[in-house]
Amino acid sequence: MFKTLLASLGLSVITSWHALLNRFGKSTKRKGVLYATYDGNKVLEPVQEKLPGTLLLTPSIYRKSSFLRRQSGEVMRFANIITKPFLGVYMDEKRFRARLARFLEESYRTWLGRNDFDKVVMIDEYSMPHTALTKAAKGTEMATIGVQHGVMFTDDRHYRADEGYKEYKRRKDASRVVDWFIAYSDVEKSYLMKDSPHLKAVALGCPRYDHLAKRMSAKEKEKIVRRLGVDPKKRTVVWATQTHNLDLYGKTENRANAEALFTYFAKHRDKYNFIIKLHPNEDQNAPLYHEYNDRFGNVAIILGKEHNTEELVRACDALIIKHSTVGAEAVLLGKPIIMLELRKSADLSIYTDEGFDNVIRKKDDVGKVLEHAFSKEGQESFKKKREAYIKRRFKNFGNATERVARFIIQTSFKK
Repeated sequence: MFKTLLASLGLSVITSWHALLNRFGKSTKRKGVLYATYDGNKVLEPVQEKLPGTLLLTPSIYRKSSFLRRQSGEVMRFANIITKPFLGVYMDEKRFRARLARFLEESYRTWLGRNDFDKVVMIDEYSMPHTALTKAAKGTEMATIGVQHGVMFTDDRHYRADEGYKEYKRRKDASRVVDWFIAYSDVEKSYLMKDSPHLKAVALGCPRYDHLAKRMSAKEKEKIVRRLGVDPKKRTVVWATQTHNLDLYGKTENRANAEALFTYFAKHRDKYNFIIKLHPNEDQNAPLYHEYNDRFGNVAIILGKEHNTEELVRACDALIIKHSTVGAEAVLLGKPIIMLELRKSADLSIYTDEGFDNVIRKKDDVGKVLEHAFSKEGQESFKKKREAYIKRRFKNFGNATERVARFIIQTSFKK
């Protein structure tokens, strides 16, 4: 049953994508800018609104298959269920992914040949569909422009030509690297160019966060708080869980985090509204958090992916994170971030290197860290660090969309 389901999912994704490209490609030739992203990712929306163009949603084959492999533990079964009927051979995972990448590249190349775009602007990421699109476009006269789509960690091997991480060594290969990379700041620009000799980069800022420069009014915040059904007289603390990533390091970390936070907020429910915001990629049934909620008298409000994360961040008084990029959004919105490091795992340097020091390293630290964050001294310190952070890591904050659109229009990409 499970094998049949996996086979059906894999084949439907591949065949429907091939049919979609062919159908789309038979229409009138398109000129101008092609925007390539995937469903649900809004990184390029502000630029496309400023500079209209054609939108292409790339398939999420790699994301779906990797998710299923993690959840089921059936790595080769999944690969061979698909490859046997589709390619007629059994193969290991490496061969399967190589064949699938070539299939995607050929599909893109065929479709691009039926159109007449000048430039392709894409979220520059390391997944198979985007690498395949880059290679296909590089074989034409089209210019390729990558836009940074998330906060970059100093040890993020996905963006580096790391000798120990051969799967993503694409940045040593000129055919796999975009002509231009648009970075948030000079920090990411220099970081990438160090490892990518073929890459040309420019620091123009982050279009997706321009709207965060506009603060929410007290009335708007009050409306959200009342809609959530929490006490407006208490401080509201939101925990953005990010636990789907922490499974890579062991579920003991998830439990340690839950134990520390539930214990503290259960004792101080008279002072705080405690809200848990689940990451959209984790189990929305939230068995771990409901287990702790039952144990601690329903102290937490648990919200799933149907709730808007940005709205919650705007309405909260502080945000608890592990290493999620939502921490950057909170800082831009003027909300102090509280970092969890009960187990040494994911890199917190994107925040700690910028001076943010509200870190929970022991179970007993929760109260002390929160009290410091809300103290007059803590708030003044955060304000200064926030200003320095924006200046260093988010160039043209509030005006990046216009700068990026102008760069795409005015800069000559003749090869």
